[in-house]
Amino acid sequence: PGDLTLGGNCLIMPGARIIVRPSRRNPKARSLLALGKYVVVGSDTVIEPTRFRYHGADIYLPGTIGDYAIIGMGARVRPYYIGNFVSIGRDCVIEDRVVIQDGAYIANEVVVPAGTVVP
Repeated sequence: PGDLTLGGNCLIMPGARIIVRPSRRNPKARSLLALGKYVVVGSDTVIEPTRFRYHGADIYLPGTIGDYAIIGMGARVRPYYIGNFVSIGRDCVIEDRVVIQDGAYIANEVVVPAGTVVP
């Protein structure tokens, strides 16, 4: 597995950016960022792995976006775990280490603080 894994039939709109910094890790470890099947990423959206500082160094945690997730236009997302059938509105900000469980709906222009669990 590489640093980015895309499931089948993902739709990434023009202008969307998925930022995955190369990592030095065990080659048998899972991907740094994995998108499930039928994920839709809106234009001008930025997705990058969640991170935290540990002893002065940035540590990137493997992130997962589940199947049939929709991420709206202009969103800024640092997923740790986003479940299946999740809808994230336009211009949302999803901070580091956020867990969004299956079937959740995040309205437009919502900021989800770091470390939050959304049922």
